[in-house]
Amino acid sequence: MPHYWRVLKESSAIELEAGSISVNGNSYACRIKKTDESYPASYHPGENNLETTVKGYGRSALDKGSYDGPLTPAFITPSELEIEYAVAVENIESIEYGAGINIDLGLAAADYGNFVHRCLELFMSRPDQELDLSFEKGVVLEAGDKQVINKGLGNFHSFITAQYPASNLLYEIPVNGMNEEGAIVAGVVDLLIEEDAGYWIIDHKSDQVGDINAAFSTHLSQLMAYASIIDGHRDKPVLGVGINWVRNGQVSFVKMEPDWQQGA
Repeated sequence: MPHYWRVLKESSAIELEAGSISVNGNSYACRIKKTDESYPASYHPGENNLETTVKGYGRSALDKGSYDGPLTPAFITPSELEIEYAVAVENIESIEYGAGINIDLGLAAADYGNFVHRCLELFMSRPDQELDLSFEKGVVLEAGDKQVINKGLGNFHSFITAQYPASNLLYEIPVNGMNEEGAIVAGVVDLLIEEDAGYWIIDHKSDQVGDINAAFSTHLSQLMAYASIIDGHRDKPVLGVGINWVRNGQVSFVKMEPDWQQGA
């Protein structure tokens, strides 16, 4: 019976100790059975240097090195995209629909935005019922806050249903697609308006903004990412995109234009 212990010992940093084996200076308890330390008949010292053939495919075919170029993430949200679209100010239509929801709840900007989004989602799905606002823990409402919130929600709903009569209003719609770099773009459309002729995409923003046109341009890449994913669904185009400025009680729209300039 061939014994390979001697071959292993000579080709690695392994030593036998009493009741243990030492590998690279680290001792491990094990059961040891002493065997013949002669070489196997098939092994000839100095004549058994094997050359490993590297496969020409798979990970073994990759050469190690450094890479300083751009990386493509597996997933990215539309708000993380850094694409600029040039749209003329005169093509942005802004309409005031009444008092918005501009109150101080003592929340961080992100928490305030989440609260308002939830209010809009619930109210728009049940506009015939006044929102009791008891769903959000940690939100303290002062006297009159509920009235301001419900009035702002009602103003927006009345505007949308008048602007897009006989349309299908869809709320908080998850969408995903792949961009030109191969990354999965995934997000949620706050309000998708489906008409016979096509779709309108509305995003709610609770930012404190002064220049609405300038602010609109900063969010346009997010809206266009949604549009590129939805365009052609059920053989319908995206007709335009818009932002509901919740605090201002105002909606900004632009119609989709084929000659919009896109730049990095």
